Amino acid sequence: MLRSLVGSEMCIRDRAVVQAAQGACDDELRSAAIFAMCKCMIVSEQFCESHLRLLFTLLQSGNSSPRTRSLIVVALGDLAFRFPNLLEPWNDHMYSCLQDQDTDVRKNMLMVMTHLVLNDMIKAKGKIYLVALCLEDSDDRIKDLARLFWSEFSTKGNALYNVIPDLISNLSICGTISQDGFRAVMKVLMSSISKDKQCESLVEKLCHRIADSKETKPGLGLLFCMSQLNMSHRAVGKLIEHRNTYTHLLCEQEAQDHLQAVVNKCRKFATAEMKAVLDDLEKILSGEKKEEAAPADGEDAAVTDSAVKALKPARGQKAAKKKPPRRKKVVMESSDDEEEEDLDCFDYDEEEIEIEKENLVKPKARSRRARA
Repeated sequence: MLRSLVGSEMCIRDRAVVQAAQGACDDELRSAAIFAMCKCMIVSEQFCESHLRLLFTLLQSGNSSPRTRSLIVVALGDLAFRFPNLLEPWNDHMYSCLQDQDTDVRKNMLMVMTHLVLNDMIKAKGKIYLVALCLEDSDDRIKDLARLFWSEFSTKGNALYNVIPDLISNLSICGTISQDGFRAVMKVLMSSISKDKQCESLVEKLCHRIADSKETKPGLGLLFCMSQLNMSHRAVGKLIEHRNTYTHLLCEQEAQDHLQAVVNKCRKFATAEMKAVLDDLEKILSGEKKEEAAPADGEDAAVTDSAVKALKPARGQKAAKKKPPRRKKVVMESSDDEEEEDLDCFDYDEEEIEIEKENLVKPKARSRRARA
């Protein structure tokens, strides 16, 4: 008899809630009916499973008042604690409440999510980046709650390390945050990565994300995130090792500024190993700057290349060997004994040989005149 009484009461309550969803009653009655339905959902798993869709429809409906939505948000926290497996497929819809127009609804949802995530009742995945957006909320209370959430979340082992690559990618393409807001959020999050192993692995993952991104803006955002890390010499070595993933971005001045920020930050307390890897990173930057600073001498380079090619022998032809100058026999005649002597001239130029001939002919003519 008790079951039939409870069943009949639920049927009446269901009809009242449906009418409330259709806007057939005032806000007080609607809130009371939804509150009663949430209590019944906490008691019965079967009733909860069959009415979850209706509950989220009311939550996202434009007809529901902020008071009603805040009531549903608080009830969802109790339901997630009572039946976590039933609520798991609806986690993304719960995260979406963090973008509600009403400040109280956002604040209540953030408090609920903080409780559920930090106590491992729901997994931090999917739209967790919406919690990061709360760091730039217009309400100061929500900003403080978001900072508290991330400071506590960063202490849970590798939790922050596991979600931050997807979080960065989602924030990079998110249209609801400005570039300054994105940088402010990432400064808070990246400063929480303190372990060297996590930093090294994160640099490698972000480099691969840059290679996979087809647009320039997400790549620049990933480079900025790396510039906010407290890198060890091994992390900088990973950055140099995967330089091929971001060299196409170095034509942008912003990308060069981010890498220069890494160098300047690590130079402050650099060891000998750190100085060595920073020198290599600066060579990458200086090489790119030289390419940018070089004037457009394409024509001069083409002329030089063509001149070099012209001097080279064509394929299949042997280069002509330069023959050494022949040794010439010069006859020396003396006026006394008229003997001939052979002089070998080595390394004479043609002009020197002609001058030598003239000098030799003159004494010969004089000797003939003397005989005559």
